[in-house]
Amino acid sequence: MPQSARSFTSCAHRVLVVLVVAVGCGSPPPIDKQLDTLSSWTATLQLAKELHGDGAITATYATQLRDRATEEVESTSTTIATSARTRVDSATALAALDSLRSAIRRLEAEIRS
Repeated sequence: MPQSARSFTSCAHRVLVVLVVAVGCGSPPPIDKQLDTLSSWTATLQLAKELHGDGAITATYATQLRDRATEEVESTSTTIATSARTRVDSATALAALDSLRSAIRRLEAEIRS
């Protein structure tokens, strides 16, 4: 392989590595978006609890919602801390996570009853 082709290949490889690392290390969504997501999940689980209690949705569906919400708590709790810029942001984030955890527990209790 000629020297110029080797240099181009080496340079292209470096650029590709930088792009992969940059994409993999993207910043978390803004805190407002994360809080909206948590609030939406909390409302969804509250509705699911009521609907399950009325027999409008199955335990399987309610369980799937609970499991997905649990995944959301786990993923958001790791990223929201880096998005919080102030103490108020941090307190709001903790309250939103606690609300969703409570909704998960209430839905779980409904499913088991």
